[in-house]
Amino acid sequence: MNQSKTPRTRKEKALRWFSAGASGLIVILLLILHSAYWMNQNFLNNQNFSQKVSSVLAQDSSREAIGQEVSDQVFKDKPVLGRVAGDKLSSIVNSILGTDIANKVVTRVSSDTVLYLTSAKQKPIEISLSEIKPVIVTLSTVLNSVDKTSNVSIDASTIPDKIVLLEPGTIPSLYRYSVILSWMVPFAAILVIGLFALIVRLRKLSIRQGIKCAGILLLSSSVIGMIVGPIFKPPAVSMLQSASLRTLTSNLYDAFWGPFFTQMTYMFILGFILIAVSFIPLSRPSFLQKSK
Repeated sequence: MNQSKTPRTRKEKALRWFSAGASGLIVILLLILHSAYWMNQNFLNNQNFSQKVSSVLAQDSSREAIGQEVSDQVFKDKPVLGRVAGDKLSSIVNSILGTDIANKVVTRVSSDTVLYLTSAKQKPIEISLSEIKPVIVTLSTVLNSVDKTSNVSIDASTIPDKIVLLEPGTIPSLYRYSVILSWMVPFAAILVIGLFALIVRLRKLSIRQGIKCAGILLLSSSVIGMIVGPIFKPPAVSMLQSASLRTLTSNLYDAFWGPFFTQMTYMFILGFILIAVSFIPLSRPSFLQKSK
């Protein structure tokens, strides 16, 4: 009797190990599929990408960060003048970025950001000051006339025509990742379907058990996605040396993490529904039941 049970026990253990490994692989593949969809909708779709970047640049904290970065770079070789006029220039740039005057500037920064993150060859993200320099000088003069205690003039010659917010290579391009994911999508989809069908067949799962298994896989994948997403934020932000650019990057990360979290939430709800459905008693229709 012991000899007859041993092969059976080994087979059951092998099936359990295979099911566990296949389930883990399905969870990872589901994350890959969702990541590919998220990247396609939010990064490779220029219209959606530009809208998100523009909305981030319109935030008060982003405008303050850009204003501070402009001030830091304008006075980086003049620390004494920077201590006196830095805050003033930063607040002026912040105010201008919130008006229609700077629409072209914001649009250009947005398009540069799209190219920076999605192109094979990165170009620097620059903010053009040539169009708003006269406004900066005018506002400085007006503020001096109002506030006599801070009579610091900002000369247009001290302000460059443009400054670089991000040099190429500071943040990795998503181009390679998007290409890899686009190639993986069809294989990942086929593997998910094939592995799940194999689990159902080898484990001889009923319809209810199959529904429950699918729900658990979706639930697990969504929870992992929700946990992993925020983990990448600190490394992404820490790539930048400037505190103001870290604020801007943090805002961008949050804007693009939002849609991915929404996808994970939908998958979580779907998984929860499937698990709940699996506990509903299933009875055969009366016309299919055999009469005694």
